[in-house]
Amino acid sequence: MNEKNEFLLDEESEELFGGLSPFPPAYGAETTCSSVAGVNMPKILPMGRYGSVPAELPKSYKLDSPLVLKREDTISQQINTKTQPKYGHLTSLCIGKRLLSIGTSQGFCLIFEKEGSQRLLHSVQSGDSSFGSISCMDFSVDQTRLSVGFSTGALFIFDTNTKRNSNKFIFKSNDVVQPGRGLIHLKYITSNVLLIVDNGGNVYEFHEKRRLNRRKDGNVRCIFTGCKGEVLNISFVHSSDNSVELLVLATFHQVFLLSVKRRSAAVGQLKLHGSSLSPPLIDWRERVQALSHARAFSLRLCIARDNEARLYQVRQRVGGDLLFPILQILKFSTPLINLKWIDDWSLVAICTTENNIEQLQLVEIPQFSAGERKNLQNQKSTIPTFSVNPFVVLDISESVKLVYNSVDFKGLATGCNVSKAMLAVADSICYHTFIRHPEDNHLYLLGADALFRLQLIELNEQLDSLIERSDFCSALMFVVDICCGKLADRNTTTIATANFRANAFRRIPELVSQLLEQTMDGIDSGHIDELIVYYKQNFHVLIRACVSTSHFNLLYETIYSRVQKDTLCRSTFLEMLEEFVLENVLFQPPPSLVNDYLNYLLCEGQIPQFEQSVIRLPVESMDLHQVMTACKEHQLFDATCYVFNNAMKDYITPLNEQFELLSRFVHKQVLSDHEIVQGNKLLLYLSCCLVGRAYPHGDLPDENLALTVPLETYKFIVQLRSSFSTSSRSSSPQNISPKFNELQSFPHLNILLKFDALQFFNVISTCADAPVFAKCEGRLKRLVDMLISKCVEEEDEENEDIDLINELGPLLITFINGLLQKGAIPKDVYLFTKLIERVFLRRAFPSLRVQKVAEQSAVELLRLVPEIDLDKVLEIAQPVPYIHICAYIFTMRREYFKLLECFLADPLEPFSSFKNLLRQILLSMELCISMRRATRDCVVNELMQKWSNLALKSSCKIEKNIGNDDSSSDSSSDSTPPLERLRRRKVNSIPTITNEERQIVSTVFRELEKAFPLCTSPRPTISCHILKQQSQNLTKHGSSSSLAPT
Repeated sequence: MNEKNEFLLDEESEELFGGLSPFPPAYGAETTCSSVAGVNMPKILPMGRYGSVPAELPKSYKLDSPLVLKREDTISQQINTKTQPKYGHLTSLCIGKRLLSIGTSQGFCLIFEKEGSQRLLHSVQSGDSSFGSISCMDFSVDQTRLSVGFSTGALFIFDTNTKRNSNKFIFKSNDVVQPGRGLIHLKYITSNVLLIVDNGGNVYEFHEKRRLNRRKDGNVRCIFTGCKGEVLNISFVHSSDNSVELLVLATFHQVFLLSVKRRSAAVGQLKLHGSSLSPPLIDWRERVQALSHARAFSLRLCIARDNEARLYQVRQRVGGDLLFPILQILKFSTPLINLKWIDDWSLVAICTTENNIEQLQLVEIPQFSAGERKNLQNQKSTIPTFSVNPFVVLDISESVKLVYNSVDFKGLATGCNVSKAMLAVADSICYHTFIRHPEDNHLYLLGADALFRLQLIELNEQLDSLIERSDFCSALMFVVDICCGKLADRNTTTIATANFRANAFRRIPELVSQLLEQTMDGIDSGHIDELIVYYKQNFHVLIRACVSTSHFNLLYETIYSRVQKDTLCRSTFLEMLEEFVLENVLFQPPPSLVNDYLNYLLCEGQIPQFEQSVIRLPVESMDLHQVMTACKEHQLFDATCYVFNNAMKDYITPLNEQFELLSRFVHKQVLSDHEIVQGNKLLLYLSCCLVGRAYPHGDLPDENLALTVPLETYKFIVQLRSSFSTSSRSSSPQNISPKFNELQSFPHLNILLKFDALQFFNVISTCADAPVFAKCEGRLKRLVDMLISKCVEEEDEENEDIDLINELGPLLITFINGLLQKGAIPKDVYLFTKLIERVFLRRAFPSLRVQKVAEQSAVELLRLVPEIDLDKVLEIAQPVPYIHICAYIFTMRREYFKLLECFLADPLEPFSSFKNLLRQILLSMELCISMRRATRDCVVNELMQKWSNLALKSSCKIEKNIGNDDSSSDSSSDSTPPLERLRRRKVNSIPTITNEERQIVSTVFRELEKAFPLCTSPRPTISCHILKQQSQNLTKHGSSSSLAPT
């Protein structure tokens, strides 16, 4: 199946059918059903006793070839050279609005009705055998006259309004061009002005005079001589409003564009590309768009030769000047001998293969998206070039036997008085046997003994063809695409397409009934698996057709009432219905269908599909007792919430039931995947309820509910006692501790903290700006106070939640920081101080990394609440020490020497921590104001070198002491926690610093303390002399280290 490409011809005009895809969506034998492929369909899972049978759902359907080649039998019978030998063989063809003319080698001009009975209206002969064969013809604009050119150079003009067989010649002459030249082109540009081209490449302008066989001087004038380039092809391009009238002349090397309104003045010149052995081809098309306020016209010109076609747009400026910007270049795989537009999106080309086989190729013109067109505008030097692949290829070598105009272009009737270039290209010319009228979408081909019409298939013809061969499945999918606006008839107007769409919509019930009968009849023979596949494919099409076109009554009353009588059909139909239930596209399904469908899912054990179906079906069509029983049995939280919320407007009962469920497993050390999912759903439900939204998405149906539900949810969270029993975690009452009842205050809050405290804090932080908290400042503060009170509880060996309390502290500090940054809660200095004391006095961090994160959170809290007593915090932090807390306080107080002593006791990465903090001190406190940059860098480098030496000594001593302690602690019964023992070892293993080293480093820090004292007096200038002297001492006494910064 070929992918469809559309073509946007210019940027200022829209699609003719308002954005609809042109018909057909892809040329070829198979096309995609857009009503199916346009929907993101979930994979059909195997279900039930017959679910193991794989079935590929129909996403495409067969279409006939979009290119229809018909033989015009009525006319062909009248021009058959075998039955009418007096005519000779056929030579040329001319198409008008209502008439059709065919020329012969014996000088006969046969004029037929184009439509209707297609009878022969006139059979005109020149009466002079010396005129030779007819080489070219053209109707006047009003179809009242027909000009006929002969291979000997003669010309006569015939009045088509005369009665049959009454030959009235308006003009007749054999010397309108140079002697020895034959006529190869005739083209009317006005009602009485005719352009003539001879086989010498000369172009003449002929003005008619209504006097037989008499013409005055000046009736014929040469407007283009062949010595400037022999003209091979000619075309008259004009718009419907006659604002643009352009004459296009194609020579061997270039194309000249002449303005008719300016007396054939040149307005443009285009270069021809490709081999000169191929004829130059010209065709144009006007595209009319019916907009809301006016009609838009757009002219496009196609110029081709060899295997390349170039598309140009004809634009007119405000002053009347014409521009010819190139749109794109199309590359063909075979040489072209003729090329015509067949509609606004497609071209039909006649090509010859290497074996000289003539082919008709239908080519779609590529379309640019808005983004691609913008990129092309930015890259003005780039011309979009496409290698086109034909969607339809028809071999016409034997069926049509196309007539060529080689004899006339070679000048055989005048003694071959033509150039060698003309002789070389003449064998490939069929200008006058492959014709299209500018206002028609039909192409005509003149064969050796017949006339053929080429057109795109229409929608009604395609539909009738599908029905005729009893392919009701493809016919229904085809009609659904038309009704949904996926397909538009390119051969008709927008109004005609809309009318056909309405007629197609009315035919859907008939097609559904026919396909249903065909489905119920089953297959003639085969295995039961084949029958199931057959049912699945057809039921899917039936359901999709009814849903896409809103024929729900047809689905519920006609299809299901017929299907439910057969067990196999019923189960297969319900299986196919699942996809559309999950897409939530069923409108008001009846209770019988809903209950049968849900029962089917339960019987087949499809519990996930059951839950997803419940939340998408209307509650008024369900058996609530059946649904709630299944939800409780299988712990389906989503379905339970949906039924309670929509059927009973109850949003608290699902919370109560889910909390009772969590209380049964929240005390486990390891939770299963199902239990984690249940807890996460509860957190999401809490988030939706607190912000006044529906679960899991959408808005609440009533404004009153948006006000009451968040408040009820908040009260439920902070509820002091629960309505369900919390002792279900214990197997017997004897196992409950004496203080168990005290610990079960605020049970709902405890359950949430035990399940996932971090995610619960994220939920509250997300909902902090919700109306339930924003309109009442005390609610969120009260919740935070309860959490702090939970965290600052006194340690008790019988308290089963002591591990939770220890983990809760660092998380709670981070949570409070976020609320303070949002301004959601006020500052409570006492409680925040109490929280920091309890968290860091316990010293119960599971790892040093957790301790580091807790310290950083505490530092952030100290920054946000500067009113906290730093001395009290320092009393707790300095003995341990808590490095980050101490560093923050010492930095705030400019006590850098104490900061240095503090970092010597860092059990983690003393060198990295000191390095980053030192650079922050020296660079952020405007030290560069009182110290030159060179001196500052010297101090930094020397301090880092000295500190690296000390850190290296410290790390070696620490590793040695740790090894000794570990070897001796195996047999000991020390009850000190391992983390505390490791901290003590690292603190006690600080290396002995010599007095000289201590004096050098402390001198520099004292200078920093003098420069940045706590008092508000002016800062003294750092003594650069002292800093340099100390730097020299560091260089003498300090040894280089690999840890020193570079």
